[in-house]
Amino acid sequence: MIPQLKGLMTQSLELLEDFHPSDYESFEVRVEACIGTEDSKGGDNFVITIVTPKFLDQKYSNQDAPFLLHTMLVKEWNPKLIRERISKMVTSVSGKDWPELALKLSRYGYWEFEDSRSI
Repeated sequence: MIPQLKGLMTQSLELLEDFHPSDYESFEVRVEACIGTEDSKGGDNFVITIVTPKFLDQKYSNQDAPFLLHTMLVKEWNPKLIRERISKMVTSVSGKDWPELALKLSRYGYWEFEDSRSI
């Protein structure tokens, strides 16, 4: 089973291509990747933080070793490249069922059910 990217938008509900940072070389934006299986209409959301090295340098200027999770590093704002890279990552993952796929995908983006506990 291979997942598919169903949609990609910023957390402020803008399409990725409609978002324009004030500085194309220094920004941080969280995007929600809707990912599902080929036979599903929708999917689950995975939040990925898109960030530039310049922004990280400014944000963490007083820290020598910050941890980053669910983050994609880009040199500058390029929505086409970002979409292509996320889509390629999604289709590179495979598994026997959705729970296995979601677990693997959650290494790249924060899965909306990541901290859920079944009763």
